[in-house]
Order: sequence, then structure tokens, then C-alpha cells
Amino acid sequence: MSNYSKQLVRLIVKTINAFDKIKRQIKRKVSEKAHFGESTAVTKVYTKILIETEKVSVIKRRKFFIRAHCEDCQHEVSFFPPTEAAFLICQDIEKIYFWMDSKRIHFQYLYGGKPFICLISLCLADRDNIF
Repeated sequence: MSNYSKQLVRLIVKTINAFDKIKRQIKRKVSEKAHFGESTAVTKVYTKILIETEKVSVIKRRKFFIRAHCEDCQHEVSFFPPTEAAFLICQDIEKIYFWMDSKRIHFQYLYGGKPFICLISLCLADRDNIF
């Protein structure tokens, strides 16, 4: 059990104990009033505890990129293969190749003639694509 789960369980137990204490106090006051002959209204206390959880999935995968000098940006940047670039911006690989053909993103042929895409130009092209 993770540390967060243990803290959550402790918090729930404290909350339930606090509600039980309130119930006991109300019952005691009602019984005291009934003992002295006072008319009392019966009070029912309901406890509702809502626990919202969030599930986070972590996908571990090997990332492949190269740090190199981009001739167009004139900076040292990270270069990604087209498949990894498409994954990063949640686009089809066809769109990446279309952007390469239309010179919308910077790319260089590295490591045996394979294309690698400049991360800076990829982010700018994806930003322009949204608007």
C-alpha cells in the first residue's frame, strides 16, 4: 500500500470517528431530555462519505532522440524520428511527412540517411495547427 493510500485510509477513519462522536453526543442529549420529561424530537443523523479517486496510467517506453545543431534554428536542439514526433504531438505520421514536404518543420538526415525532426519547429508547427 502506498504512502498516499495509507494517509487516505487514516483520514477516512478519523472522519468516521468524528461522525460517530457527534452521533453519540446527539443521542446523549436526547436521552437526557427524555429522562427529565421534556418532549424531544427524534433526530436521525446520516453519514455519507464520498471518496473520489483518480487513476493515472504511466506508459514506460524508450525514447529515442538526438541532440544536434539545427541549421534553420541556429541552436542545439533535440531531434526525433518521425514516428516519435507524431507520438509527441498526437498526430498521424502522414501529417509529419506532409509538414516535412511543405518545409513547415525543420529536419535533417542523420544516422544513415534517416530523417530526424527538430523539436522546436515541431512545437511551433503544432501550435500553429491548433489555431
